[in-house]
Amino acid sequence: MKLGQCERESEVVAALRSGATEAELNSHIACCAACTETRKVAALMLQHAAAVDAAGQQPPMANRIWRKAQARRQDNALRRATQALAIMRALAAIYITLLLGWGCRTLWLRQSAELQPAWSALANAMVLLGAGVALAIIAAGAGFLLLLNKRGDHTFVSV
Repeated sequence: MKLGQCERESEVVAALRSGATEAELNSHIACCAACTETRKVAALMLQHAAAVDAAGQQPPMANRIWRKAQARRQDNALRRATQALAIMRALAAIYITLLLGWGCRTLWLRQSAELQPAWSALANAMVLLGAGVALAIIAAGAGFLLLLNKRGDHTFVSV
């Protein structure tokens, strides 16, 4: 006999199905925790089966349940895959807003001076800043992929 199991559990289920239990089996159920639990679960399952029969309902088909589970798995995988893209999109919007604000401020401050050197300085600074942000985003994306690989999460959405 295994821990938490009893060889008489099948007798308990059979007795509940037939509706007649013997006194000796009832005394065993009273002192055996596994059989007590089996009786409770089997009684609930029989009540549920009777309710389904009375309502005239049929349980859902296995292939329908499988398709729903697969669709849910794909939705979760797609959500995980696009989460990083949504974060990058938000960071890009913040970056563009800050860059435009900084550029407008720079042009405003240099308006009294010659306009051409201001454009040149702004263009050089924007190129450097853009390259730095691009490298940071590439590093963050590579780090994210390495983290997924380290966790063993190889769930990708197939089309």
